[in-house]
Amino acid sequence: MAFASNGALRIHHEVLGGDERLPPLVLVFGFGMSLWDWVDLGYVARLEGAFRVIAVEPRGHGESGAPNHAEDYDPKRMASDVTAVMDHMGVEKAVVWGYSLGAKIVLALASRHPDRLAGLVLGGFEFASEVRREDDLVLATLRKGGEAWRALWGQVMATPPAMAARLAQVNTEALSALREAEGQWESLAGIPATLTAPCLLYAGERCFGREVVKEAVTSIAGSRYVERAGLSHFEVISDAAWICDEVKRSFA
Repeated sequence: MAFASNGALRIHHEVLGGDERLPPLVLVFGFGMSLWDWVDLGYVARLEGAFRVIAVEPRGHGESGAPNHAEDYDPKRMASDVTAVMDHMGVEKAVVWGYSLGAKIVLALASRHPDRLAGLVLGGFEFASEVRREDDLVLATLRKGGEAWRALWGQVMATPPAMAARLAQVNTEALSALREAEGQWESLAGIPATLTAPCLLYAGERCFGREVVKEAVTSIAGSRYVERAGLSHFEVISDAAWICDEVKRSFA
């Protein structure tokens, strides 16, 4: 395992494919996911011939440091986990891909370090999330433990066995702190208009963030939007072949 230091935290990352001669592509998946999901869901096999594929587990996820206080999960700090990995690896500039929570982290990174971006891939996101402690499904499920978290994912998408096993082992206390923090984040709606790097945006036709993602393309010069017919927010995660082809078309 490889780790970069970000203050007191160690941030887990891995080079999952490709070699140093290829352009770097940095991957940040969604809430509660692992960098190994990029492998198990078929992304890396489709990307490694075109990119040096680097995946990051931001704080609270996988093997990275996992604070239990909401104040440790503001978007600037989470974005700094990604730049800490880039610094550690000597990557000055990269295409950075985020999905769902990962897209919000990448937007925060873009607002602070636009010079580090050769391009952006952003999928399935909202600019702000409403989180009510008393009836939030994510918080309620995390309170029941890892097996409940794994079962919830199994209801919304097909999870490969290794991914399902990892979901059952998540740090529920850290993820609960992150979820509560996410509900307090300021809206990221002003960031797209400031972006200068080329950007690929995508969503499923039935994704809850579809309209936000689709509308964002009008604010970002040099961007394009693609959509997968009939799929939900989670089903899009399983459809690696389609979006990997679009990413290679845009950035390889």
